[in-house]
Amino acid sequence: MPGRTHRPIGLGLTHVAAVGMEFSATTIHVTLESIGLTGQFTWDITPLSELQMLDLSYNKGLTGTLTPAIGNLTKLTSLILEGCNFYGPIPPTIGYLQQLTFLSLNSNGFSGKIPPSIGNLSNLFWLDLTNNSLSGNIPVSSGTTLGLDRLVNTQHFHFGNNQLSGPIPPSLFHSGMKLIHVLFDSNQLTGTIPSTLGLVQTLIVVRLDWNLLTGTVPSNFSRLVNLNWLYLSNNQLTGPVPNLSGLNSLSYMDLSNNAFDSSLFPSWLSNLQYLTTILMENTNLVGPVPPALFSLPELQRVYAGLLGIASLLSQVSSHLPSNYGFVYFSTGTYVYYAGGSSGTKSSNTGVIIGAAVGGSVLLLLALLLGFYALRQKRRAENTEVNDPFAAWDPNTATGAAPLIQGAKYFSFDELKKYTNDFAEANSVGSGGYGKVYRGTLPDGQLVAIKRAKQASAQGGLEFKMEIELLSRGYMDPEYYMTQQVTEKSDVYSFGVVLLELVTARQPIDKGKYIVREVREGMDRDQVLYGLDKILDPAILDPTPKGLENFVDLAMKCLEEEGARRPSMGAVVKEIENIMQIAGLNPNADSASSSATHEVDDTKGHIHPYTDDSLFVYSGAFPLSSN
Repeated sequence: MPGRTHRPIGLGLTHVAAVGMEFSATTIHVTLESIGLTGQFTWDITPLSELQMLDLSYNKGLTGTLTPAIGNLTKLTSLILEGCNFYGPIPPTIGYLQQLTFLSLNSNGFSGKIPPSIGNLSNLFWLDLTNNSLSGNIPVSSGTTLGLDRLVNTQHFHFGNNQLSGPIPPSLFHSGMKLIHVLFDSNQLTGTIPSTLGLVQTLIVVRLDWNLLTGTVPSNFSRLVNLNWLYLSNNQLTGPVPNLSGLNSLSYMDLSNNAFDSSLFPSWLSNLQYLTTILMENTNLVGPVPPALFSLPELQRVYAGLLGIASLLSQVSSHLPSNYGFVYFSTGTYVYYAGGSSGTKSSNTGVIIGAAVGGSVLLLLALLLGFYALRQKRRAENTEVNDPFAAWDPNTATGAAPLIQGAKYFSFDELKKYTNDFAEANSVGSGGYGKVYRGTLPDGQLVAIKRAKQASAQGGLEFKMEIELLSRGYMDPEYYMTQQVTEKSDVYSFGVVLLELVTARQPIDKGKYIVREVREGMDRDQVLYGLDKILDPAILDPTPKGLENFVDLAMKCLEEEGARRPSMGAVVKEIENIMQIAGLNPNADSASSSATHEVDDTKGHIHPYTDDSLFVYSGAFPLSSN
């Protein structure tokens, strides 16, 4: 690994050699995430008997196989190889790591079967094997053979985007489990959905979509009262559309592209108050949509393949709230087989059917246009009443606009100009409330510009609230692009707090953002980095030892890219080092060590999922960002 030889890295790590790594015998934590490591990783783990955490995540150029000797690291609690390029089988010796709480091998090239020995990891909290090439059956215990059903303390089963085959064993699930996420999407699983899955009352997310599953949906699914997200689409499920009336916490439901019996649109959906998305295309639904459905306060999207949809559009439009966004419907296929002999009668039948279908299409288009015009008219009539920005007055400090001194207000025409009329080529992301565009100000500065989504069911009020939230100057700049607050967002906010401590200033003072002031004023060739006019005079007489290290740490936390920021555990360790430099005892009183911090943070940690990004990829492992 050129450019990385013979320099101290991490905790207890002595140096990185050309294609291998050497560690000291007392190494406890090795965290080398996102530092551009490349080459064949050599697993010389003889001196690592005390190792508790190994994190090599997000080094795409790092390759090699996972050595069976990994089983000798019996004190390991976290093994994180996410987002690298490791390949080959997962060694069965991984089952020797009985202290393991986090096992994240996702987004690599691992192949072969899931080792049944993983069932021996009784302390495991997080198991993520997503985005690999794993194949074969899902292992379950039988007699002396281990299996995944033994993982009674595990909360995360992430196995999506592999090549797993065969049925989902009924014995995989039981009422003694604590699972909250079960993700087996995008595999080649066959057979029926086991009813035992309905016994795991702690479930929040179930993804079984994009498999080859058959049969009916178990009736006891309605007992999963904590379930928020349910994905069963793109299988071969049959029988009646499942009655999920008991899922009072359900937010997202996708049953699309299955072979359910023809049935009316489920009326019980109208009782699920937290629904945001209903996806039921190609499920043989018929009849009207219950008007009460569109009174659900959180509902954003409805995709439903309905036969005879034209007859219900006017009914739906008359029951929609005046501030409602768009509803999406797709038509089902109605096929009429007219029997009888061939020849003239058959030809006439074809003409009649063709004319009827053509007329229906024209009628449908007319109704759709009328429905759209009606919605736009209602929206225009209520613009003034529903405009949450009406009280914002950029010319005074008495309006409801965020009170940020020095903030500049831009007109809509200016924003159009900066984004080239919101050109799609400048789109860099989207969220529930709108799209984010790359813009260039007249002085050449690049900015992110978010435009409220006109059809967003969340509406302008939520968009306004989001703007006010982002106005808090502790907000991670990556939030503008991702619409997600992550653990690295906390690190960024903590960096702002560190600068507050050494400058005795608020984050935004007299129109100046403290992060920008320090970043632009820093000169590492000068004493105190040339920040003597920015730093708090009270701490400069005398100047404490380690002050420059403290500023360095703050600026590392404030890196624009989250991946370049340190983990919170590394931040704690560096603060301990700075305290030692300053002649203080980091272990005195209530100060905790970084080892304690990282171990404690793994307990009960919940993945920061959001609606928009949910399980497109189950990565973003939390510990590496802790």
